[in-house]
Amino acid sequence: MFNLDEYKIDKIKIKGEEFIDCKSRKKLIKVTPEEEVRQKVIEFLQKEINVPEKMLEVEFPLSRIESGNKLRADIVVFEEIDNKKAPLLVIECKEPKIPLCNGVYEQLREYDEVLEPKYIAMTNGIDIYIEKYKEDDNEFLKLEKIPKYSDMLLNKGQEIIEEQKWIRCNEEDYNDIEFLLECYYPLITEHIDDKEKIEIIKFIDSLYDTSVRLENCGNDLLYIEKDNGNLNKSFGNSSGDGWNGLYRIFLVKYKENYYTISLGVNLGYILVGIEDNTIKHHSLQLRLTKSTFKKIKNGYQVIHSGRMTVGNKGAVKNQIVLDYIKEKCPRILNDNRIILGNLKLNKDSKIIDIKDFIFNLIEYSLLRDEVREIEQNNKIAEDLS
Repeated sequence: MFNLDEYKIDKIKIKGEEFIDCKSRKKLIKVTPEEEVRQKVIEFLQKEINVPEKMLEVEFPLSRIESGNKLRADIVVFEEIDNKKAPLLVIECKEPKIPLCNGVYEQLREYDEVLEPKYIAMTNGIDIYIEKYKEDDNEFLKLEKIPKYSDMLLNKGQEIIEEQKWIRCNEEDYNDIEFLLECYYPLITEHIDDKEKIEIIKFIDSLYDTSVRLENCGNDLLYIEKDNGNLNKSFGNSSGDGWNGLYRIFLVKYKENYYTISLGVNLGYILVGIEDNTIKHHSLQLRLTKSTFKKIKNGYQVIHSGRMTVGNKGAVKNQIVLDYIKEKCPRILNDNRIILGNLKLNKDSKIIDIKDFIFNLIEYSLLRDEVREIEQNNKIAEDLS
């Protein structure tokens, strides 16, 4: 999280409307959610990153570089080269409810093509995404955070986020079950047969192999906009337990809202993490057993009972979840069980081969959070009555 809450913006009220005295533009600017983020980022850059005031401009017109260009970059940080100011960092600011999705990134890259800075960043005041241009490879590298101004000038002190590459099993590995299980410990459970363990290993390889991306696909209800590959993350659940491990990360649009969805396998569970600007938790922890990872004629079927807990309220009756799924997504309900999908895997399966299962898993997890919200609201109403 990129927390700007400590930066307070002084507001001036004129005829019932609020304004901010923008020191960079030297004029009063009407208060909007996006402008508040912009002003807090300016404070952050000057106080934390040590950017000199004279090396920062707000709403920089690109026409100063490219005649006729009508775009304006939100914030541009400059460096001095041969006694001239040159763009060093360009930041695109959005209001908190706007996710940092492909559309925002493409807007940022438009500025990059004209200004050619060494760093580009986008933020909504909650999250921040920053990249550094690597000239030798003509590519941008993700950074953990915005470096200090002096470090940007000297090109040092920068923590690069590297995607976690997954090495799949080869053909020979599948002939050595003992070696295979040792390699995938502690991802899989001891409470299933070796044959099922092999199938789960195929699923794990399919999930984490990023040679094929699952993105720009879906429907009006649920759309995977971006596959961000693998990343080590930490999650808690409603019981307060912590889960650290490798997750496949997706930016998902669901019912017009954006979520970061993290899918992983650890300790014999399929894990689904959900994040937006208000939550970060595991919505689903599906334990892989003979009853949830069931052999069928052409592969394996993944099943869930509907079991769920809601914060301090504890366990919710399975039937409440099942009834909600029956109303909202009946196609995954059969004989009062959640059928998340049938997996027919081979040693070379990729994530595109388990696409339907991934979509069902994500939608079911998001629906579970809807049930949680309903149950939490019911508890609040009960407490107040």
